[in-house]
Amino acid sequence: MIKNIIFSGLILTSIIQPIYPQERVITEKGNVVILNPDGSWISYTSPKQDVSSKEKLEGLELSTSVRDFFSGLFQSVGIEIIDTDEEFTIRQKDGNFIYSNGILREEVDFTVEIYTFQVDRLATFIQAGELSEVEKFRVLKAFYQPVTMAGLTQPEAKKFMTSRFFSWFINRKRITHVTLVSPDHEKEPSASYSLLFINKQWLLVPGLYGLPERVFKVKVDQSLDMNRHMVRAMEVNRFWEWVKLANWYKKWRQEVEV
Repeated sequence: MIKNIIFSGLILTSIIQPIYPQERVITEKGNVVILNPDGSWISYTSPKQDVSSKEKLEGLELSTSVRDFFSGLFQSVGIEIIDTDEEFTIRQKDGNFIYSNGILREEVDFTVEIYTFQVDRLATFIQAGELSEVEKFRVLKAFYQPVTMAGLTQPEAKKFMTSRFFSWFINRKRITHVTLVSPDHEKEPSASYSLLFINKQWLLVPGLYGLPERVFKVKVDQSLDMNRHMVRAMEVNRFWEWVKLANWYKKWRQEVEV
């Protein structure tokens, strides 16, 4: 399927990827549907919740494996539950998660929007003590756009990453297609984004727009590495830390560019 989108007068073509079979699918419009084996579908209705998503996660013990995975992915993250309007914040301290009601937007690193069924699924893996590769991918997919845009819009980062020096330093391109590659397409589809530099600002949008000057195929471990480096740069948020990130990015790019 092809559709067009307009950014600052530029018409960019988006290639909408097919949805892979899975129990629950989040559509382009943010709706959740359940796909049946015969190809039919029904709308997903969130079941009545006797316990909030925050309470479900709060009562879980974190294994060493789970702690190691989440280490460095965030210091403080806001969670919005789309189908229940619940909001809470998770902070990491000494390898533990600290939960609080509501989101202080100016204090969290970024905010992630997810559904109740995603929380329930994650809670099942945490309770088992080990996240599968697919579940790690799901977490990183949910984090990717919020983390990237939070980093690119940091004041110090914005000054550096929109400068002529940065353009020369990383050989910046206006359109980059990025695909986060799923380890199992039947359980969770890959996710594609367009990283656009237009009118001296960075935009990261779902879907593949325009004719790319670069194409990235990013695996789970590579996405994890990028997330941690971006969060580290946001924590320090000084000019030379962003230079350091850009220098690391050039090496990382060699691994993911196709």
